[in-house]
Amino acid sequence: AADTVRVNALLGIDPPEVAADAAAVLVADGYSCLKLKAGAEPDGALEARVSAVREAVGPDVALRLDFNGSLATEAAADVLASVAGFDIEYAEQPIAPSAGAEALARLRWTGSVPVAADESVRDLGAARVLLETGAVDALVVKPARVGGLRQATAIVELATGSSVPVTVSTLFETGVGLAAAAHLAAVAPGPQAHGLATAMLLESDLLRTPLLIAGGRLSLPRGPGLGVELDEGA
Repeated sequence: AADTVRVNALLGIDPPEVAADAAAVLVADGYSCLKLKAGAEPDGALEARVSAVREAVGPDVALRLDFNGSLATEAAADVLASVAGFDIEYAEQPIAPSAGAEALARLRWTGSVPVAADESVRDLGAARVLLETGAVDALVVKPARVGGLRQATAIVELATGSSVPVTVSTLFETGVGLAAAAHLAAVAPGPQAHGLATAMLLESDLLRTPLLIAGGRLSLPRGPGLGVELDEGA
């Protein structure tokens, strides 16, 4: 396991120039992977934002799009095609989980952007169906959603056996959940960035010593167990 874990930074659904400026600041801070939130937006809005961000950060920064299942199944292929020229690492959960693994697989095979599943990864069984259906280029695994670290580790092992990378993420947990997920991310194979740079969105991460991110990497806490101590006052 590594002492640090590469993490992605998060960009909201903002006008192109706002997103581009924010992206440039994040890359200057050392992030090498940016995740852009996306949704059912007016025609051309997503393409304009992604284009502006790509122009601002250059060709070497990884860009991900996270749709949270917001695209209509019949429209998704066209939306992904509109941003295919900007070297997108993957589109995360472009269509709703309720559409099923086969619909995600069809989008993956007809689409021009790699596809990842997030909300569809409910548990080990759901992950197995996604992998066996050929529905994904990557899995996003959230330990709190799938039943804890033991189940999440089983999903990582299953995906690794299928040569599918795993991005470890959280449901906006405090520093306790982030620390647990970071330990899992440290043993997940591959150089991919993980979705763990979210503590700054909270009023407090509830830790005596906050988890440190520097140069786009999160340092693992070194103490016993999860390695964190609760700030009782917080």
